[in-house]
Amino acid sequence: MKRNTKHLSSIYRPGVPVRIAKPTPCGYNGPTHQKEPTQMRPIEKIKTITMRGRRYRFIVKKLSKVRGMTDHPATKGKAVHIDSREEGKQLLATVLDELIHCAVWELENEIVDEISDDMAEVLWRCGLRFTETEDLK
Repeated sequence: MKRNTKHLSSIYRPGVPVRIAKPTPCGYNGPTHQKEPTQMRPIEKIKTITMRGRRYRFIVKKLSKVRGMTDHPATKGKAVHIDSREEGKQLLATVLDELIHCAVWELENEIVDEISDDMAEVLWRCGLRFTETEDLK
């Protein structure tokens, strides 16, 4: 059996073969012994998140004038706020937007908006969806 290897001497030590992983399709559900895909947790059940070693409270509630908001990483008791009226792809984009702000606070908001919208589109096309709280009862 021939292994899928290439020499990437510019990245690793010269002459040391590196195994290249095969890409997986968006609908990949894990090993074949797994019968059903894992259900995502309802967003309202998430209480805290950690980004780059910093813990944020994760709050889903009705917001005015904004879809989401993240406190500065140096703020004591910092939190990520998501508008509870968001749904579908827009909710996904908002969550990604706020997570990017947590990870890289210094980025301009226009850049973060563009990145989060693009990431949400890709993940949506891969079939990522949020589960409604009522669906789990």
